[in-house]
Amino acid sequence: MQTIAALDLGSNSFHLLIATVDDGVVTPAYQCGKRTQLGLGMVNRKIHPDAITRGLTCIHEYMSIIQQYRTDIILTAATSALRIADNSDHFCHEAAKILQCDVDIISGKREAELIYQGVRSTTQASGQQMVVDIGGGSTEFILGYNHKIQQAHSLNVGCLSHFQAFYPTSELNRSIFEASVTSARQQIKTIAHHYQSAIEHNSLGCSGVIEAVAGVLKYQHWGRNITLPGLYQARESLLREFNNVNDVRYPGLNSDRRALYVAGLAITIAIFEELKLSTITHTQSALKEGLISAYLLSH
Repeated sequence: MQTIAALDLGSNSFHLLIATVDDGVVTPAYQCGKRTQLGLGMVNRKIHPDAITRGLTCIHEYMSIIQQYRTDIILTAATSALRIADNSDHFCHEAAKILQCDVDIISGKREAELIYQGVRSTTQASGQQMVVDIGGGSTEFILGYNHKIQQAHSLNVGCLSHFQAFYPTSELNRSIFEASVTSARQQIKTIAHHYQSAIEHNSLGCSGVIEAVAGVLKYQHWGRNITLPGLYQARESLLREFNNVNDVRYPGLNSDRRALYVAGLAITIAIFEELKLSTITHTQSALKEGLISAYLLSH
């Protein structure tokens, strides 16, 4: 039996999954996520010193847990914030000293591929499948048939970067919200033609943002899954009841996700409008599961 730790070092959160592997069967032993907001306050492509401190503190905590489980191997994937930052080498060097292994900065396309592998490794669905992951700094789109990837794209539109661009003063109104939707749609439009065959299929969505959006829709009785009519109800409620993102409160919405929920809702609406999707169902599996799946396939 082998014990593997997978670390997803994202722009908004760091996620840890520890799993045992016995005769090819993967069993989760421990998993958690911490909001580090590595991409918050980035100026001139430099990760802010406070963000570096938050990130390294989290990695110290994760390493303590990893050691408790006597892990055999540590897999890492650093994504959007570290992809674009000019000082990513410094962060990765310090993180590698803590983890005692290299920290891999992966491309957007590779991130998309691993997300699809992670989702497919834990779901029973067969045939064509669309997967969407709205992260802190980027959003990944993947279309596949069974375990074969047909299309994979990563766009630089994420809930944290979108929030910083459109809600710097936390003011919330229809004009700002619609501008954020339009901006996201303009980027999604560049890849939309690759995903036309996904229209008739139920898509899967991973990430905390999609989980938050799905949770609000469910608690407010706007749909068991994410649909465009449900998203429009969420939008109208949001703009009618709140004029500051810090005041946003809904049953099922964690306090630390209030601000990113607003940006995430705008991006999700843009995805539905541009790709003409029918539904998105939330799934827990994503990049960290994909890291383990890819490792096992290559060893």
